Amino acid sequence: MVSAFIPRTENVIGYSLPYVKFTHLVKKYPNTLKCRCSKIGVAYETFVKVHVNFHQVCSSQFIKQDWIDSIFVERNTTSSTTSNIQSYFSFFWQVIAGFCVVSKSTWIDAIANFNASRVLTPMAVAEEVLRSQAQEDLRNHIYSAQTNMAQSLLALRRTTAGNQFVSALGTNFYLCYWPSILGNWNNPKMLPVVFNNCSCLNINGCPRPILISTSEYQSVAVPGMIIDCLIVDATLASTLECYYDPTCFRLLHNESTATVNLLLNDSNKYFKVNSTVQNLLDYLMIDELNTEIMFDSFYEQCNPAYCTYSYTHRFSTLFIITTIIGSFGALSFVLRLLAPFLAQVILRWKIRGVSNERIAENVTNSASRRK
Repeated sequence: MVSAFIPRTENVIGYSLPYVKFTHLVKKYPNTLKCRCSKIGVAYETFVKVHVNFHQVCSSQFIKQDWIDSIFVERNTTSSTTSNIQSYFSFFWQVIAGFCVVSKSTWIDAIANFNASRVLTPMAVAEEVLRSQAQEDLRNHIYSAQTNMAQSLLALRRTTAGNQFVSALGTNFYLCYWPSILGNWNNPKMLPVVFNNCSCLNINGCPRPILISTSEYQSVAVPGMIIDCLIVDATLASTLECYYDPTCFRLLHNESTATVNLLLNDSNKYFKVNSTVQNLLDYLMIDELNTEIMFDSFYEQCNPAYCTYSYTHRFSTLFIITTIIGSFGALSFVLRLLAPFLAQVILRWKIRGVSNERIAENVTNSASRRK
């Protein structure tokens, strides 16, 4: 009976368990359930679906060629200054469009590499564990893609600035003709653009806010818009906040006849209105990322032949009944063996008692006769 109160461990084996049964057991016996997969690696593409939304600018009219052409203004590249800053915006949006293309291409490569990789686990794991591992691997692939693109872009910018490549837009160097004393023109020279004592010979450039002349002949700084020696550097340092605001938009494109829908404040899930283009590009222009883990598909690919689990219990009714019956059975068996011996002992004891009584009686009778 005492053994009925001692904890007992039961080991169970289940063969070809269905997915529903596995999910039930993994919740009930998370520490002891073990289901060995029929193959060690399962490709992510078989059970993970990733849905991505890029920043709204990458699907806007601003990166369409029609819009870019409509705001194009020719620029005089033989002058160190420009009277019409409008020539900048067409190239600005060409760069943005290029960033969108590169970001999407980089994302396609990253997700292809992720889908081709495998989750290495010899055992079927709980859904929470699998989701955590899949999301971690996805983050690593995205981070690797972001790092590679950032390094490539930085190398390109440093090479361009360090070797003093001349921009075709004339934003860092301009062509200058020096008149000679005799009235003849000497050979032209390329001179660096200088702004507020900052020369475009500086490898870090000369970033500065864009100023727009109003109808009152006043210069107004455009919120978030930066101009620099190289158009790529200027674009990366700028924000898109002016293209959310109708008033600011009219300040930039008051002469444009193109009709375009502005960016919407509530369309961004992650990025802020005043996020720089550099910040957008650091995240591959990805504004929202959702991961769908289809655990039933993973379990189907894992396809364990059998599962084992164990549990500890006490006070089993069946065990107690069995123990009692077994105890009585053992007792009856012992009694069956001891009964003949006990009977003989008792019989001998009784016979000895009768003999003693007779002897005492005979002694008494003999004494009486002598008297």
